[in-house]
Amino acid sequence: MLLEPVIHRLSEAVQPLANTIEAGQSPYRLALRRSARLPVIVLLHLLLKQPVLLLTDRLDHALAMGEELDLWAPDVPRLVFP
Repeated sequence: MLLEPVIHRLSEAVQPLANTIEAGQSPYRLALRRSARLPVIVLLHLLLKQPVLLLTDRLDHALAMGEELDLWAPDVPRLVFP
């Protein structure tokens, strides 16, 4: 199941954050739940059309997020640096 239709529906909620980043301003603290972080990151990547750097505390977290990224945005390239 691809989640791209969900991503496009959520884009309205993330658009103000993307506008803030595009304007060169520091984004405010989001305090997102863990389950919402990856969809927001994917949306920012799609809206800003720029690479996004995602840092995690452990390699297994990075690998798990990479697998989840396949559901949210299968066409987004990724690099993992342990």
